[in-house]
Amino acid sequence: MKKVRIWSKGWVIALLSIAAPSAMARSTASPVPDEQAVPIRRPVLGTPEQIAIEQLLTRLLGDPDIAAARRAMAAELAATPTGQTTDGAAMLDRAVWQWTSSDIVGEITSHRAEPAFFWWEDAPHMLAGQTVWGTGIGSDLPDNIYRRVTLDGSGQYEITGRIDLANRPAILIFEVMRGKIGPTPLNDTIKKNADMGNFVSSITDRKMTIAPDGSFRIMLGGPGLSSNYLATAPGDLTVMVRENLTDWNQRPSELHIRRVGGAAPKPPSYDELKKRVLAGLAPYIRFWSNWHVVNMGGFAPNTYKKPVARAGGFGYAGKLRFQLGADQAILLTLSSGNARYFSVHVSDPWEITADSRHYQISLNPTQARPNSDGTYTYVIGPKDPGVANWVDTAGLHDGYAILRWQDAPPGFSTDDAVRDFRVVKLSDLADMPGMIHVSALQRQLEQAANFAAYARRVTE
Repeated sequence: MKKVRIWSKGWVIALLSIAAPSAMARSTASPVPDEQAVPIRRPVLGTPEQIAIEQLLTRLLGDPDIAAARRAMAAELAATPTGQTTDGAAMLDRAVWQWTSSDIVGEITSHRAEPAFFWWEDAPHMLAGQTVWGTGIGSDLPDNIYRRVTLDGSGQYEITGRIDLANRPAILIFEVMRGKIGPTPLNDTIKKNADMGNFVSSITDRKMTIAPDGSFRIMLGGPGLSSNYLATAPGDLTVMVRENLTDWNQRPSELHIRRVGGAAPKPPSYDELKKRVLAGLAPYIRFWSNWHVVNMGGFAPNTYKKPVARAGGFGYAGKLRFQLGADQAILLTLSSGNARYFSVHVSDPWEITADSRHYQISLNPTQARPNSDGTYTYVIGPKDPGVANWVDTAGLHDGYAILRWQDAPPGFSTDDAVRDFRVVKLSDLADMPGMIHVSALQRQLEQAANFAAYARRVTE
């Protein structure tokens, strides 16, 4: 694993200003008068509820029966076609750990007496002296801050929060889906869709009523009298929150949820919770370990599919699979389509994201450099080719990439979004016209800046 050295605070600030001066300027500019900017309660992600859930997660992960079930699933997946590949076998244990963790969290948050959002990510983090090694699901984007909660659809809820207007994310998306985050019955739409086909409702901050201080209130379920409203459906529901960061110095929103209608459930005991985890773990892992096979109809090596609309209309997603030799890379040129947010993001053969603190596994327009015509050309591969827009596969030769365009304008062309896709030799990049090259020092500065900005998510 690559190690990135972080120097003193002064050096970090200097590195940030050198590596991304325009991003630093944008992140400190407030769109509202200073007297209207209200401080956000910190930490935003490391809430008491988050810490309590993580403590219970750690206890359940260490339970001998759950550990045995996790090992049994790893042995089962080792015999699958993906598990038989070199990279699939190498990443198998990490993938199963991530799925086990995310399944446990889903059970913990399901029908709590007091509902609470849980922040999940694939990279490790430490809160209250405790390390969580990742709760990944499938192609989780480092530019996204994800939070979710499972609720009883017969209840009514109020979501309140405050956006940090001085460091506002590019997009804030709330989505309601039927069922838990998995497993979900799939239908034929999955062959053409980027999502699971369980969409109920959604709203983004571009359509929400937001107070001058950044605060907002969303009603979930009930009669729908509020302008900020999310419809529900009977049964289990998952509320997913995504905050797209085009700059890792942008800050997550303060977020809370409470029940305002319907009976509160009785929280399960530890033994009851453990029983639920053991009953659901195998189906959950089988679902997500097969996602890369069924999503968008599956992929042959070194092929891609043009973007399709996301459920709820908040954007588009395309996808590709790479399978590269030692001297090969994917050359990919994209149009931004004037979307408010777009990016390229790679994952392993199981569609689990590598530790984005140490690997440049995704690039958004703040991090990438455009071509002279406004398009963006990326090089995807396991070796640093010395070009500016290198998307690091974390040493893997086999995996996937998700292409995202979100909050795209009317008239966005899915046919025009991908301008070039081909496998190239690394030796061909040195003399390729228009290719932007960077030095080893520049790469180190960029990685140090990314590491420092990512670390702020836990502390702030």
